Amino acid sequence: MNSLNIPAEKWLQSVFEHRDCEECGRGAEGHIAVPHQGEWRARCKVEGSIYQEMIEARIPVDSHCSDLYAKVTLVSEEIIARYPFKKNVRRFRSNLDGTQWFVIPFAFDPYWENKKAKAVPAE
Repeated sequence: MNSLNIPAEKWLQSVFEHRDCEECGRGAEGHIAVPHQGEWRARCKVEGSIYQEMIEARIPVDSHCSDLYAKVTLVSEEIIARYPFKKNVRRFRSNLDGTQWFVIPFAFDPYWENKKAKAVPAE
């Protein structure tokens, strides 16, 4: 059954009815439902967005699909140090200019905003 046929909030309640998230330790209230390949997926809510923090700090950013790339600077390192999911963050060296970048999985907000806008909620 296609989970998009179920309203997002109801789906989240069913997913977290008997267990909390392994990543953030919260239940349905700590998540948003995002459409992915015809089904809902649970995404942990983060107090403030790391994407928004990087933009406000004027850190150069880029992306690939839902992954956020942020240039490694002293400020971006401080932001990553506070990030609740920092264990998933990796570094890479740019093939273009040799600079270091962070890759932050699933953190490129415009990707998720676009996905949510395209989803047709079931009534």
